[in-house]
Amino acid sequence: MEPILELAADSRIAESKFRHCYLHPEDHNRIIKIIVHPDELSRRLDGNMKEWKYYQRLKAMKLPLDFIPPYYGFIDTNLGRGLVSQCVRDFDGQVSPRLAKVLDQREVYNLAEVENKIKELSGILIKYNIQLFDLNRFNILVKTLENGSCQPMLIDLKGPYNNYEFIPVSTYLPYFSRKKLRRRCQRLLDMIIEARS
Repeated sequence: MEPILELAADSRIAESKFRHCYLHPEDHNRIIKIIVHPDELSRRLDGNMKEWKYYQRLKAMKLPLDFIPPYYGFIDTNLGRGLVSQCVRDFDGQVSPRLAKVLDQREVYNLAEVENKIKELSGILIKYNIQLFDLNRFNILVKTLENGSCQPMLIDLKGPYNNYEFIPVSTYLPYFSRKKLRRRCQRLLDMIIEARS
């Protein structure tokens, strides 16, 4: 039996309502996502399992995945079972910031470059019809490269969003799902444009 990995409170680097993210204590180039409240609702909405399955699905489709950090599977910890993935870091070793933080610090970041890279990412998502549960500024990291450019990285891959349409055509027909995805990507770009002005 594998020993349980101990995660310390000070190794937590991010959190959301349902999951916390910790640096891997034995490899700081990896992170571990832990479900916060492993009650019945959290088990039914197991973001880690959804994320792992969707990553496996995208890999099997042989899509270009430069915008997604690799996932390595599950590990047992003192805080429960966690999903392991690569830690997204800038060229200088710092953990890459969320797009939300980048937009709040426009004097530090080149938002024109960020906008162009998000447009490129949006184009890939639309071309391959990659549906994401929650495409927003908190689930995208902006990785700074050594040449001064940047690379947006998606960090929440729970798969397709919940569809509340009366007749859920966008779930089954690619034309409509791409149309919906275009709107979601445009909302993201509009936030960047607003931050630049």
